[in-house]
Amino acid sequence: MSISCSGYYAWVKKPKSKRAIKNEDFLFNIRIFFNKSKGTYGSPCIYKEMEEAMFNIGLERIARIMGKADLKDSRVYKKQYKQSIKENDAAPNIINQDFKAEVPNRKWVTDIIQIRTYEVWLYLAMVCDLYSRMIIGWSMRNTLTNKPVLYALLMAVLRRRHSNYSFGSRKPIYF
Repeated sequence: MSISCSGYYAWVKKPKSKRAIKNEDFLFNIRIFFNKSKGTYGSPCIYKEMEEAMFNIGLERIARIMGKADLKDSRVYKKQYKQSIKENDAAPNIINQDFKAEVPNRKWVTDIIQIRTYEVWLYLAMVCDLYSRMIIGWSMRNTLTNKPVLYALLMAVLRRRHSNYSFGSRKPIYF
């Protein structure tokens, strides 16, 4: 590496700078806040915590220290892409914006909403009867597949079948 032996040993024996010592102290406190959050805090949240604890340190310095110590928040953010629906892929619009129903169980509409929780995204699928405006079926999962919709429709069908016909004992249906 074309370095003299005396230069290498001088570098090894050289005392740490005040900034390096201060960074080690900050790293100790950063690790405390990071572990307290179970590995979910990134540098902005650590900065807020350290600011509340009266530490005099900037956000960029915290980010640099965390980067060197390989402290990254454990949450995985996937980019959300909106898929464009082609005309051939779209289902036909049977209702044509007519949301009035004269009898129950003639017009049902569904929707999926995305709910952000502390740990994961949850997807809630619902089925609504336009006559009564009641949610008659729902299902929640942590993955966006067709299962929440299918289970919500199944729940709606089973609940409405029980309400229209008598099958003896009316027990609640759980999924």
